[in-house]
Amino acid sequence: MSDGEGPAPIFEERQRFRSKPLVGLVVALAAWAWLALAISVRSDDRSWPLWWSWAIAVVFGLGLPWFLWTLELRTAVTGDGLDVRFTPRIGGHRFTVAAIASACAVTYHPLKEFGGWGVRFGARGARAYNVSGASGVEVIDTDGTRWVIGSRRATELAAAIAGLGIPPPAAAEGG
Repeated sequence: MSDGEGPAPIFEERQRFRSKPLVGLVVALAAWAWLALAISVRSDDRSWPLWWSWAIAVVFGLGLPWFLWTLELRTAVTGDGLDVRFTPRIGGHRFTVAAIASACAVTYHPLKEFGGWGVRFGARGARAYNVSGASGVEVIDTDGTRWVIGSRRATELAAAIAGLGIPPPAAAEGG
């Protein structure tokens, strides 16, 4: 990536979770957590320790919103391969040029194929790194594993990978 970890990127993209339904859910959870704390503090009923209420408020009212706000999918193509990772560092994968059999821009169905967004696993060992939308680049590695990298700039990402000498699937199969 461009933060001093190797060659300068040919292509770089950063995406964040900003869908309205997700933001709404996080705001609702945060509001619930702080409301639960307020009720617990004012209540004479101590059916659970007050520190539990504080813990719930801090985790769901501060921690979860901060985590989702800072979570970012970084994709970079450099002269020696493709780097895909979520930051803060919760997962990622480095594809060397030699490890990529083919790559092409695709439209896919994140919910149907992978059960949602994030770091996902699908049928027959397929894997996905995505944040939103349904466009991306399908990368087939030399082991035959299918990877889908979500991208708002899928055509540019596929072109950058092709610029490394990686063929599209039909050319990789000889057809």
